[in-house]
Amino acid sequence: MKTQVLLLVPLLLCFFGGVAFAGDDSVKVTFDTEWRGERLILPTGFAPDLSLRGIEEIRFAPGMLNPDHEEFFSYVLVFYLPKQKPLTQTQIHTELLKYYRGLAASVGRDRQPKIETDKFTLVLTPDEAKDGQCTAILDWVEPFKTGKAQKLRFVAWSKTKRGPYMSTPIIVGNVVHALGNSGIVGAYDLKTGNEHYYRRMPDVTDSFSASAVSADDRLYLGSEDGAVYVLEAGSQFKLLSTNSIDESIMATPAIGGRTLFVRGSRHLFAIGQ
Repeated sequence: MKTQVLLLVPLLLCFFGGVAFAGDDSVKVTFDTEWRGERLILPTGFAPDLSLRGIEEIRFAPGMLNPDHEEFFSYVLVFYLPKQKPLTQTQIHTELLKYYRGLAASVGRDRQPKIETDKFTLVLTPDEAKDGQCTAILDWVEPFKTGKAQKLRFVAWSKTKRGPYMSTPIIVGNVVHALGNSGIVGAYDLKTGNEHYYRRMPDVTDSFSASAVSADDRLYLGSEDGAVYVLEAGSQFKLLSTNSIDESIMATPAIGGRTLFVRGSRHLFAIGQ
């Protein structure tokens, strides 16, 4: 089975794929941001006709609902589709139109004149120079604040063969980091999907089930053999240190303040300065 992860940021749209993970309720993407957000189950209440089945994570820019702000209608939207086959461009087109038509109909139901959602259009244009990437333009009516026609532009990209087996991707700044089960780390530009690097960590022979966490522009990766690898977050691969707790790490570490909490197979470790 394939896991599809749809990451949607006006003006960005991208897909990530891999093998299905267990337990929808345990799955979350990690954002290294203070943007507020929410989590929904797909299909959503406002778009029940969606064929997508999974989880939606959203993070809103501070100026999301301020029409006078440069961040107006800027947000990150991630769809986890754990049992979905890789989506075709036709499916992407159909599902996004269902999503935005349902959203506008629900939010703008009391607006006059009535929003004509059937007139919304979405155009996807493949980029033949970049495999798996396309641009998209959505013409719709913004229903939250203005009730006016709005043009949303997206860059869509996919990495359906580079997704992790168990762990979830983590976004730090403008870079998406994905940790594979065998210790291969991939880093991709958030806006374009361009690959910064895709390489195995040196001298790693163990497996990874826990997701990476981030603090101070560093990534912390816990392995099943009990090692905690510290990488520099960003577009360049740099292994900063390797530390061992001598216990298997299956759970994703947590960060509180200046302390890293790591749950081993027998003990809970609190690591700080």
